Amino acid sequence: MVTLKVDAPSQALASEETTTSSDPERPQIIDSSSPAIDCAKDEATLPEKDDGISPISPTGEHLKYMSTSSTAVTTTQDPQTPAEPHTDAGEQWSIHWYLPSFMVFKYFLGVGFALGHHFYYRSLDLSLVGSRWPVQVGTALAFITQRCFVGAVLTAYSQWAWRTLNRKPLELATIDGVFAASRDPSKAISREMLSKATVQVMLAAACWLLPLSAIASPSTLVAMPSTMSSNESCPRVASLDFARESISPGVGDAGRKYEINYWGVYRNTTTPVYMQPTYDFQRLSAVSFRSKNGPLHSHDPCPGANCTLTLEFTGPAYKCDEKADFDGTTNQRLTHMPPRGNVVFTSSHPDKERKNKMEIYLGVPMEWFSEKGELYTGKWGTFTTMYPMWVGYVQNTTRPYKGVNDTLWPFELEKKVLKCDLNYAGYTVDLSFEGGRQTVTEMQLDYRGPVLPDGQTMTPYNTTYREFSAYHAIGFIFQKYISNIITQESSTTAVYPASNIYQTNLINETTGLAVDDFPRALETSFANLVLSLLSEPKFSPVFNTSRPCTVRSRIQQWQYEPFWLGVSYGIGAVAALVCIAAGAYAFVSNRYGVDTMLFSTILAVTRNNPELDRLMDGYSLGRAPLPERVLRQRLRFGDITELVVKGGDGKGGRGGGISTGVQVVRRAGFGSEDMVRPVAVGERYG
Repeated sequence: MVTLKVDAPSQALASEETTTSSDPERPQIIDSSSPAIDCAKDEATLPEKDDGISPISPTGEHLKYMSTSSTAVTTTQDPQTPAEPHTDAGEQWSIHWYLPSFMVFKYFLGVGFALGHHFYYRSLDLSLVGSRWPVQVGTALAFITQRCFVGAVLTAYSQWAWRTLNRKPLELATIDGVFAASRDPSKAISREMLSKATVQVMLAAACWLLPLSAIASPSTLVAMPSTMSSNESCPRVASLDFARESISPGVGDAGRKYEINYWGVYRNTTTPVYMQPTYDFQRLSAVSFRSKNGPLHSHDPCPGANCTLTLEFTGPAYKCDEKADFDGTTNQRLTHMPPRGNVVFTSSHPDKERKNKMEIYLGVPMEWFSEKGELYTGKWGTFTTMYPMWVGYVQNTTRPYKGVNDTLWPFELEKKVLKCDLNYAGYTVDLSFEGGRQTVTEMQLDYRGPVLPDGQTMTPYNTTYREFSAYHAIGFIFQKYISNIITQESSTTAVYPASNIYQTNLINETTGLAVDDFPRALETSFANLVLSLLSEPKFSPVFNTSRPCTVRSRIQQWQYEPFWLGVSYGIGAVAALVCIAAGAYAFVSNRYGVDTMLFSTILAVTRNNPELDRLMDGYSLGRAPLPERVLRQRLRFGDITELVVKGGDGKGGRGGGISTGVQVVRRAGFGSEDMVRPVAVGERYG
């Protein structure tokens, strides 16, 4: 569009109305329908420039671009000569360093924050959870990162928007979308926007989707339950020392101490002799036998944490060896067992040889009694023999059996005989305490020989008599508990237990027969009885000591999974980089930088534009939405050069002689597509 401004002297225009009149001496608004321009006999000529603008004739020929079909000429009341542009063409057609530099800076700033996020989380990996602030800090870093990426894309968005507006006439509604789609995605939903501003829509989508890169951030650093191990010294670990039985009963570190046995004395002496196990120990033994979860638990040496430790002490232990047959010292026979008999389990009774059956004297050897059942004065209290425990049992081989009573026993039953001797043994026990619950993780027994070897005696005057008596009492209680028999008439009938062993985990609950690897299970069961003493600190062999232990505390540790953080940031960084590449291309294509987010940019490209003034007449408040007829007007950004006619002395009239001269002022802005031509690259625009 070419605009002609007729410039009259100030004194001639001071009293004139701003609108045109019929006065022939007043400057007229000339449009394409005006027949002529009255220049008061002076010729108005256009400067001869090769700019595609045809000169205006003195007779008022229409002013037209070589490539346009219509021209508009307007008057102006400004008495001053239009100001020259403040910048030369070279400065106008240059890319200021700020916009592209800041676009790249924001991108690399986002990459820096993303890397900082990664290294920050990696520094927290496997560290203790002190507070929840690291997750909040990470969320903040993720937010800053995506805002930097979006900021870089917005700069690219502005450049591509100007490239689009420079090349295509668009409806005003579509131009609104080009300006606002990065802030309002609904503006991108139109047919023309999708077809003629496709790249713009993609850049707007990037602005909206890039913040999704922050979604994965909170899930990449999580607080996970864990344990922390440290080698420490546990100060109150229950342990056993049977030599403490030799110390007179008294008050210990757990209060009043009780011995395992009751004691008697010789007549007219103070020398103690063995009587029987105490009722406290018998009660403890009964509970231990029925426990199917190992020994009874001792107190927790590491309350509030979990720990493992190793106990080492010397104590009694049964050592069981397989024999071909019973030795004949008991009433047990192989013929009592299937298939000829019905005894599937048998264990010798410790009181079998005692002629006096007075239960008050539990575990008193037969040698201590006379023929009349009275205790001998000379032999009372002296141990001369430690009777072994004989055990017989059967195991089902599941092999078909053909022989005697094969209708009762269709499968072959293998007979086993054990001789179990009470030994000194070194205990090495690994204990684990978790949540206050004790677990025996491993136990090793180092057998060191019988507690009473053949040919030796143990008298009340021996310094280890009390310790020996404790071993004897524990062995006696165990042997007494599992003694007697279990019978079964056939493989299809139920078992009939007469032994308390049926209440222990030494017998298979399903078959009623001895468990697999019965010898080791029997030895372990007795060792568990010994370890159960640790649950009763009142017994004299039990004491507290310090032991090295590994303490495992339940903690929460940060666990960092970098994969998803890398994926989310990687996708965001690549998408932003593609958008920046589009922005860089738009910079080069436009030959200058634009910020469409600024009001000053809108002001610069819409100022002093009569066509836009007429289009927007009545809507200066900026109310939205605009009428459909306005939004459907097609506009384009381009060259809207104006022609300014300079006036003379201003006296008016035909003789006044307004001198005419036309100045071409190149302007760029928005206009209808038939009034705008492409911007001439390299030209200076006002």
